Amino acid sequence: MTTSPSTFAAALVSPDGAAPAATDIYGPLIGSWSVAVTDTLDDGGTRSDIGEWHFSRVLDGRAVQDVWVSPPRSARHRARVPGAFDRFGSSIRVPLPGGREWKVIWLNPERNVEVQLIGRCIGDLIVQEGEQPDSTRLRWTFSNVSNTGFHWLGETSLDHGRTWRTQQQMVGTRLPAFAADHDDMIRSLKADGPHSSIADGASTFEWLHGAWELDCDIVTRDGQRTRWKGDWHFGWIVGGRMVQDALYFYPPGQPDKRAGGTSLRLYDTQRKEWNVVWFSPGGNFFVALKGGRVGERVVLHGDDADGARIRWTFDDIRAGSFHWLGEKSDDGGRTWWVEQEMHARRQA
Repeated sequence: MTTSPSTFAAALVSPDGAAPAATDIYGPLIGSWSVAVTDTLDDGGTRSDIGEWHFSRVLDGRAVQDVWVSPPRSARHRARVPGAFDRFGSSIRVPLPGGREWKVIWLNPERNVEVQLIGRCIGDLIVQEGEQPDSTRLRWTFSNVSNTGFHWLGETSLDHGRTWRTQQQMVGTRLPAFAADHDDMIRSLKADGPHSSIADGASTFEWLHGAWELDCDIVTRDGQRTRWKGDWHFGWIVGGRMVQDALYFYPPGQPDKRAGGTSLRLYDTQRKEWNVVWFSPGGNFFVALKGGRVGERVVLHGDDADGARIRWTFDDIRAGSFHWLGEKSDDGGRTWWVEQEMHARRQA
């Protein structure tokens, strides 16, 4: 494997990407920040820490991604055991149709946390709200956002939003310009390889790391195919506990106009399976899948935006090539039809 970790991150991060055709509510946060963190404990006491937070446009500017690390990387080493208040994860933020709201997903592999929210501007505030599987309501709010700082408030509600409890507060201070370029985002995002904590699951996607050229067929329900070219970049991120990709497609006859998307892969060490979330900002498309190794293949299952079942399969896996098949089922998985097919060749 000759591709360096920074190659993947550079393919994803788009420092010069234009803001999406939407309300650019996260634009003022682009850059790098030093953060003072205050957690509220169950007994009403508090705990203080520091962290670093990096925001960048990604996928040609169609989305915003951040990397949040507390305690900061300078206080970490590969062998340390994460504590109850450790955060080393990433959020993806994609504008929804209409442009006034954003889909936000936060993944923290150190504590196997996944949070989905909707972000919107309310006056001078950026308010992000969501609900956990146990019906706990979440509200995360940016306020006092300026060129030099911001305040962040994390709250929870157990009574459907009637009352709220402060869970965490953060005060961000922008780092000097020389330390806040896009290279700092790349350095905070990329990792040299898998973390030891996911050793039993790393081989599922380890072989993918690097860059691939694609021949892709988009298939209609009646079987008509359209051939696209593409490239797919994979890398370990956030300390080696997650895998992310940057996927770009080039429309036939328009190689200068590309569409893009990204997947984040989080390994569940308890269930021994991979959780995958896929974003396609251009199509405002988001899906979640689960799966892993099935013999010589990698198979992922999930639900499409319209509720239909989807199945994504990596097979015919070789040192320099693989085949990928995206299938859909309208009858609960009894029968499947091909929606997309890709043949990949490793780039030199």
